[in-house]
Amino acid sequence: MENFNTIQQKLEQFIKRFHTNELLKGAILFFAIGLLYFLFTLLIEHFLWLNTTARTILFWLFITVELALLIKFIAIPLAKLFKLKQGINYEKAARIIGQHFPEVDDKLLNVIQLKHSNTQSELLLASIEQKSAELNPIPFKLAINFKQNLSYLKYVIIPLIILLLVYITGNFSWFSDSYKRVVDYKTAYEPPAPFNFYVVNNDLKAIEGKDFKLLVKTVGDIIPENAQITYNNDTYFLQQTGVGEFEYIFSQPQEAIQFRLSANNVNSKPYNIDIVEVPSLLSFSMALDYPTHTKKQDEIIKSTGNAVVPEGTKVTWQLQTKSTNSVFLYAQDTTSLSLEKQDVFETSKVLYRNYNYTLSTSNTNLKNYENLSFSIDIVKDEYPELNVQMKVDSLDLQTLYFYGQVSDDYGLSKLQIVYYPSDNENDKKVKQIPVGTSNVSDFIYAFPDNLEIEAGVPYQIYFQVFDNDAVNKYKSKKSVIFNYRKRTIEEEKEKKLQQQNQTIKDLNKSLKKFQEQEKRLDELTKTGREKKTLNFNDKKKLASFFKRQKQQDEMMKNFNNKLKNNLEEFQKDDNKEDPFKKDVQNRLEENEQELQKNEKLIEEIEKLQEKISNEELIKKLDEVAKQNKNKQRSLEQLLELTKRFYVEKKLEQLADDLKQLAKAQDKLSEATEDKNTKEKQDALNAAFKEFQKALEQLKKESNALKKPIEIPQDKLDEKEVNDEQQKATDALEQKEAQQQENSKSDTPNTKQQNLENAQKSQKKAAEKMKQISNNMQQSMQSMSGEQMQEDIEMLRQILDNLVLFSFDEEALMNQFKTIDANDNKFANYLKSKMP
Repeated sequence: MENFNTIQQKLEQFIKRFHTNELLKGAILFFAIGLLYFLFTLLIEHFLWLNTTARTILFWLFITVELALLIKFIAIPLAKLFKLKQGINYEKAARIIGQHFPEVDDKLLNVIQLKHSNTQSELLLASIEQKSAELNPIPFKLAINFKQNLSYLKYVIIPLIILLLVYITGNFSWFSDSYKRVVDYKTAYEPPAPFNFYVVNNDLKAIEGKDFKLLVKTVGDIIPENAQITYNNDTYFLQQTGVGEFEYIFSQPQEAIQFRLSANNVNSKPYNIDIVEVPSLLSFSMALDYPTHTKKQDEIIKSTGNAVVPEGTKVTWQLQTKSTNSVFLYAQDTTSLSLEKQDVFETSKVLYRNYNYTLSTSNTNLKNYENLSFSIDIVKDEYPELNVQMKVDSLDLQTLYFYGQVSDDYGLSKLQIVYYPSDNENDKKVKQIPVGTSNVSDFIYAFPDNLEIEAGVPYQIYFQVFDNDAVNKYKSKKSVIFNYRKRTIEEEKEKKLQQQNQTIKDLNKSLKKFQEQEKRLDELTKTGREKKTLNFNDKKKLASFFKRQKQQDEMMKNFNNKLKNNLEEFQKDDNKEDPFKKDVQNRLEENEQELQKNEKLIEEIEKLQEKISNEELIKKLDEVAKQNKNKQRSLEQLLELTKRFYVEKKLEQLADDLKQLAKAQDKLSEATEDKNTKEKQDALNAAFKEFQKALEQLKKESNALKKPIEIPQDKLDEKEVNDEQQKATDALEQKEAQQQENSKSDTPNTKQQNLENAQKSQKKAAEKMKQISNNMQQSMQSMSGEQMQEDIEMLRQILDNLVLFSFDEEALMNQFKTIDANDNKFANYLKSKMP
């Protein structure tokens, strides 16, 4: 019975496939019929707008129908599939298979019937097995074709097409609204109005304190002409802006608003306008912390962010706000203000340049809502001002007087003078000069004062002032650079001698003017004798003479001052008490009265020339002539004495110069080979020749004196110096030539020999120079004693005529002292001779 069992298994598979096919067909029909009935129900509600009772019946009828369809098409096939309910048996399955397969026909049904017969003989069983074996190859499950169910999908297309058409036409609300009313069958719904209100605004959020514009449209079969809005128990008309379009402006709302729209007895649903709080700035202040050096008192500015402040001011902003989460300060960089306490924000900055900025407030709803722009102008701390004027001391020409003015906008910290050698700027030295801390100050400074200045070295000087601006590290201003050079002792002596020489020239000019004035006086005297009365031209000549006479006296006074200053330069270091000074002073005081009388003589003649007679005038003019002759004679004697003094001092200087030259020659002879050069020797040779020229010139000036001074000069000694210097020059030239040629024939002994020869000649020249210098000094000492008596006699004559000459006592005293400043015998002798 193995084949029959196989047939049974295949029948079971067929029955399962049969019920699966029934379930698939039922699902398609359930979806198609159920969806179609669902749409039919919604359309009934859409068109009829049933009351609650009818919608209740419609709802539960829909539920009943859908449950029936579910049981019929889904539940029953599932029960049969899982054998929860009796499905088809083997015989019905055999008939279906026999109808599908013609070769099977009733064979399968007969086998099943034989199997279930009451008689079971071996012959019957054999027949069943034989027929089963014949049916075994046939695939029974192919009698069920799932694809046949596709024909039922046409019923699904019908409701889908309906949904698509409604969606495309934009009437999908028919189903959605109807569905809502059917499901909510207990709620009473009014039929739709002929138009609907639509709020066009994206959202209903009004910014606090700002107008809010409400935009409304109406859509429907009827378009109302007017529309109203109701809120806060008041009703207002909307403004029509177009067909079915309206607007209404809420003026600066401060709190939330609920409103309804209405038109033609049609009311909208309630709407709510929410208020968005704005971040507001309630109060604003700036604390200004000025830099200390400005000496300005700190202050607080309120209600403005604009200000003009000094550079380096610390500005602190403090803002009192409302509904604000953050505040930003926008400038070249962005700064977030810190929240110090509830609704109070603060930040600080130190400003060094103009500052344009914007304060912006924000909260969670509004970013950078309120923007306030301000500017703070910075007043730069100016550089200090420094103006310096320089004057040179007209007497010594070695002292620079500086007068300066310094100023600054806020004050000064220090003033200094900076000086350094012109060839070494790194060797700067600084001295502080006291200066006030006020805005403007003056100062006076004499350079070099007590500063360490090396004689003969050129210096550069400038002043530098610093302000009190700590913010910019104390700005400074420099003056122009001044140049200074302190004369050496030798230059100082030379300068004094040049001044003395100039004095001699001035004295010569004065003598010529005395002679001219004497001629004019002779002409006036002659005219007075020839004429009984003077005419207008004669009186004019007389007045011109008096004028020239006064000018001549004034010139003599100026000359006296100049001579006094020059002579005092030679006596700066001589602080010894001189008994001659007191005696001369007494004599000057006695003669001063006579001098005043003589000065008044000219004034007297001027006043009385219209009243006195010619004879009296001639007498007065004769007196003037005598005085002028005395003055001229005294001036000639003083000129001679001054020339003698110049020659003596010049001779002293030449002797000192020669001594210094001898030292330089001796030092060169001891120098090493590389420093003992022909170039240096040539310089010493030229210096000695200059000495010879100066000595010859001095000799000429001495010979021009009435009683010449003997100038010691030994031509043979000078020639010997020249010869030795030339020998040294030749030896050094040979040495240097040998070094350049590097000749193999020359041995080191030859070079050394040339150097030794040069050194010997240099030493001989130095010794001879010293000898000449000593001879000059000895000659001057012996000469001064011999000529003292002559000089005293000359001065005696000057003293006798002093009442007619315009020297003051100090100048005269210095003149006496300069004749022989170190010899008290002269002063004692003069004292004994004076009355």
